[in-house]
Amino acid sequence: MMNYLKKMLIFFFIGIASLGLLGASIWEGAAAMAAGGELPENGYYIATNSFPRNTLVDVVNLENGKTLRAIVVGGIDNPGLLGLLSKEAANALGLEKGMVGRIRVNMPADPIAFSRYRDELSK
Repeated sequence: MMNYLKKMLIFFFIGIASLGLLGASIWEGAAAMAAGGELPENGYYIATNSFPRNTLVDVVNLENGKTLRAIVVGGIDNPGLLGLLSKEAANALGLEKGMVGRIRVNMPADPIAFSRYRDELSK
């Protein structure tokens, strides 16, 4: 009987851990700087089909390790790209105009990250 309870407890914890992993959304792919007029130039913005509009995401340039937090402003029509970055975001990540780089995009672990980000902007 005790072995049965131990096995059930192990399966329970594996199930809980699996649910946590399903909620994690991490994407890796190519990114480029948006052409003029596609995105606001000032501020950290990204257009991607992987996250809904107004989602706050962390973006990492996989080639140099630079990271930033950006706001998703919409989707893109280019199936070869994970994201298009605003001019300021691309510059902060070290991507130049006409250059394609590899990025990782994920949602911050902090559930109230957007409110903290907004508070930092108002300082």
